[in-house]
Amino acid sequence: MEELIDTRISVSQELKEHYDKIIERRDNILDDPGSENRDLIGILNATTSIIRELSKIQQDLYNSEKFAILQQIIVNVLKDCDQEVANRVIAALEARLEKIS
Repeated sequence: MEELIDTRISVSQELKEHYDKIIERRDNILDDPGSENRDLIGILNATTSIIRELSKIQQDLYNSEKFAILQQIIVNVLKDCDQEVANRVIAALEARLEKIS
């Protein structure tokens, strides 16, 4: 029997590590007395943009995780339902998902 390997990536951990590196780089530039004004302005602008993008990614992930949890709950409940009801719910969900995709 083949051993299954978990290939999932901890996106939260990756985002945290990326964020930590960005902040470390920013702090190094800000703390360096030899940094020029354009370097200071550039790193602050870049840091702000990156943090904004990471925040958006984090929100998207949160929404995806909520949706996945909701899907799993629906599937678990449908397993205990009448097959006709389960099929109708699944058909309605699939139809709705097609409209928003």
